[in-house]
Amino acid sequence: MEMKRMISLILALTMLVGLCSCAAQPSQDNQGNPDSQTAAAFTPEGFEDWFISSKTWMTVDNGHWSDDPADQMTDEELLKVMQAATLPESAGGGTSVYLVAVKDVEAQRSIIGEKYCPVEDSSTPGTVTILVLADSILSNEEGRLNEKAPDTTVNNKNYNFAFLDAGTVVGTMLATAATMGYYGHVWGSNVGENAPFDLGGGKWQSMSQFVESDAMGHNGYWDTYGTPDDELNSDYATPIRGNYVLTCAVVLGKPLADEVDSVSFATNHARPARYTIWDGTYNDEPLLNTAFAEDSKKDAAVGENEYIGTGTGVGGALKVKVTLDNDQISAVEVISHQETDGIGTKAIDTLPAAIVSANSTEVDNVASATITSEAIKEAVEDAIRQSK
Repeated sequence: MEMKRMISLILALTMLVGLCSCAAQPSQDNQGNPDSQTAAAFTPEGFEDWFISSKTWMTVDNGHWSDDPADQMTDEELLKVMQAATLPESAGGGTSVYLVAVKDVEAQRSIIGEKYCPVEDSSTPGTVTILVLADSILSNEEGRLNEKAPDTTVNNKNYNFAFLDAGTVVGTMLATAATMGYYGHVWGSNVGENAPFDLGGGKWQSMSQFVESDAMGHNGYWDTYGTPDDELNSDYATPIRGNYVLTCAVVLGKPLADEVDSVSFATNHARPARYTIWDGTYNDEPLLNTAFAEDSKKDAAVGENEYIGTGTGVGGALKVKVTLDNDQISAVEVISHQETDGIGTKAIDTLPAAIVSANSTEVDNVASATITSEAIKEAVEDAIRQSK
């Protein structure tokens, strides 16, 4: 949903702009301050070309991970990757993200679940799954325990900055792992038994099973340079548990040994040129979806046992109205969307009836309309959560 969408956008910016455009930087000490001794600057010439041509950035498809424990990242490698991922500053001069590396294969599978593929395909003894938790998403009204930082509500800057931080961290993590020969797969939907929606009335996931009771987070803005790396400003330190929520999980590992060609192991996604350099000419043509923007402000009438849910399709927000009858899904109606006529609308025309018939979102996606199909399922699940 919104979480996936924002992280995906930020990943693209971070991976190909933030890290790959590695300009020479002056030497610094371990606190990030300019080093008093002059040293040769690190200039990684050719990194961009290598990163693009090596295909290391490609997502390993489920079922194509190496299951050799010897291919699993070492603790030393994991610590380096996580340190590098949390160094870049973003919102407010700090990074309100906490990372937890899970190496046990059964625990990894219990996080991701089996909704999208068999559990043995999503992770193996050769992979590691890193949980990316972020602060400033859960609001005070939803049970946030952090009293030492400003309150946050949906759509305010703190909420958006949290996803900005998470995307920056994940992009840096993947690029750093790539330099070590590891590939990744980012999971925005984690529905295993050890990933319950236990915060905010079933809206967010704390992942508290994997977080130590004394783990502390902080607003990095208030921990100035010169403070030892292992110390937090106690005036702004807050518990991870109860304040931070899951934004995504990142599986890191290597592909099967006999699949050295990225065409064999990578997800089957095209990579068209979705970028440009603005030519300086302002585009004053009216937006095609202006009329929809006005219509979308009017929610459909909600009657007894009817609930509105939202998912994210190709064109943006997709809303459904779900009618429940004693925990049975008796009706699903797509009430607003921005999907492409003749493509996304194929799913809109047929999938709601399939969900009602199965009394579940565990139905096949409509061919050529996978993203819209997933958006409908997410919206239905969102509506059902609101009924509980």
